[in-house]
Amino acid sequence: MRTHKLYSAIKPYLTIGVTVLCLTTFNASANALANNNGKSHTGQHQSRGEQGHLKKQMKKRFKMLANKLELTKIQRQKIRTVFSEMKTDKRERRVSMSGFKEQVDVLAQAREFDEDKFNTLYASFQNKFKALVMDKAKMHHAIMQVLTSEQKAKFSSMGKHRGSLF
Repeated sequence: MRTHKLYSAIKPYLTIGVTVLCLTTFNASANALANNNGKSHTGQHQSRGEQGHLKKQMKKRFKMLANKLELTKIQRQKIRTVFSEMKTDKRERRVSMSGFKEQVDVLAQAREFDEDKFNTLYASFQNKFKALVMDKAKMHHAIMQVLTSEQKAKFSSMGKHRGSLF
């Protein structure tokens, strides 16, 4: 009798909980399907919302770094100029690198992985990889040229804490 009372008291809450769980699962699945537009995630670019979020995050990181390094307005502007110049180069490189990622995906989906094909593919893109690393080094160099010796020391000591801003 006591168990029956307890079950009767819990039953409506349990029913509501299961219903809400089913609806949220269905809604999450529908959102994921709508976001992918029926495509696999591989090779897709970020949505505008994600890009906006990343842009805000980068601005926040830049602001925090600028405050820690006590950058002047002129220094901030020079560094922003370096970023904007590198951004255009990065877009061009992304287009040229898209072929690599697509071809690696094709290799990954094959029944057996062909190391020779991958090595050939990698070798054909080697100059582009080198250019990417070179651009990053140039950007780092350009930023270091803007900083004072004290700021350079502080920047170098920040090391791993900088994240992906630089």
